[in-house]
Amino acid sequence: MWFGGMSKKIKVFYIEKGLKPNFLKTKMFYSREEKKWYLKINKERIPTPENIFDLLYDNAIFVVRKSPNEYEFLNMNDPLQKTKINEFEKYTVPPEEIYSSLIKAEIRKERNKSAKEKILPIILVVIAMVGVGLFIAIAWSSTGEKMAAMAGSFDSAMARLENITKMQEETFSRLKCEIKPGGEILPMK
Repeated sequence: MWFGGMSKKIKVFYIEKGLKPNFLKTKMFYSREEKKWYLKINKERIPTPENIFDLLYDNAIFVVRKSPNEYEFLNMNDPLQKTKINEFEKYTVPPEEIYSSLIKAEIRKERNKSAKEKILPIILVVIAMVGVGLFIAIAWSSTGEKMAAMAGSFDSAMARLENITKMQEETFSRLKCEIKPGGEILPMK
C-alpha cells in the first residue's frame, strides 16, 4: 500500500479567493506526534479532515480556501455532489492546530538556518558598537581640545581670583583697617 514512509503523492486542484486556480503536484504526510494527516500546499502544512481518503478522486483532491483557517474539500466520489458542484464539505481548522503548526514552522526555520545566518545578528551588533565608538572618538577629538582649553582657562581664572584675594588682604592689612560684616571699612586701633 501507499502508507510506506507515511506520505502519499497526490494532485491538488487548489482554489483561493482572489487568485487563479492552481493545479499542483504535492504530497500528504502523516505526523506521528499529532496522529493527523497534513496536506502540503505552497510551503504550508494544512491539517486535513479525518475522512481525507474518502475525498480522493483518481488520486486528486479539490481544495477551496475560504479564509486563513477555513478550507472546503470537494467530494468528487459522491454522485450527488458531482451535479451540485457548489456544495462542499467544509473543514475549519481549529485555532490550536494553526498555532502549533506555526510554532513548528518557526522552529524548523531556526533549525535550518546556516551558520552565517546564525552569526549575522552578532556581527551587526559588533559593527554598530564599533560605529558608535568611532562617532564618540570623532566627536571627542573635535570638542575635547576645546574642553581642555576651557579647563586650562578655568584654572588660570581661578589662579587670578586667588591672586586678587591675596592682594586685597595685603592691601587691607597695610591700611590697618578692618572689614565689618555689614561691609563697612573701619580703621584699626
